[in-house]
Order: sequence, then C-alpha cells, then structure tokens
Amino acid sequence: MERAARVLRHLPDTITEDLDPVLLATHPHVNVRQLSATMCVRQPQRYATTLNALAADKSFRVRFVLADAAARQHAMNDTAVADLLAKLSADRRFKVRQTAQASRYVRPRG
Repeated sequence: MERAARVLRHLPDTITEDLDPVLLATHPHVNVRQLSATMCVRQPQRYATTLNALAADKSFRVRFVLADAAARQHAMNDTAVADLLAKLSADRRFKVRQTAQASRYVRPRG
C-alpha cells in the first residue's frame, strides 16, 4: 500500500484525476491520506475543506507531506495555500512547522 501511494503521489494530474482525494482523506491507512494531501494541494481552492481536515490529521506524516506539497505550491501565489501554510507553521511537530515555514524563503511568482 505504501509503495503504491508513493508512486501515485508522483504521477501527473492527468493520470490521477479520476481519484477522489476527499474520499482518500478519510482512509485509515496513512499513506493513502498522504496521497490525498498531495492531490488536494494541486487544486487548493477546490479542496480547501479537505486540506484543513488533513492539516489536523492525527499522523504527523500526513501533515508533513501536506506541508511539503504546500511549500512547493506556494510559489503559485494561492491564498488557500498561504492560509494552509500559516496553519501548518503552528503545528505541534517541529518537522511540520519547519517545512511549512521554509516556504517563506521561496519567492512567489507574480
């Protein structure tokens, strides 16, 4: 399951577009929720509610993947991503906070 989720996470949108990240976000397996996090960040306005739920996920691994994906997306100058990064910058786990805060050093486009 973990390997499959990792592979799917790195595939282009055109291949994963039929997967429902909202449904995946409620899956009991952490790697499936990590996949959901990556997919939701690709369309932050559409999945804003799911992103907020994933930002509060019980697994720091999900929150870390979410912070990493959002930090990479931050250069697109999206307000939903900026709000998400602000929330993750206050996470209880240092690694998540550090990853979310690293986006401050990425120069936004625009």
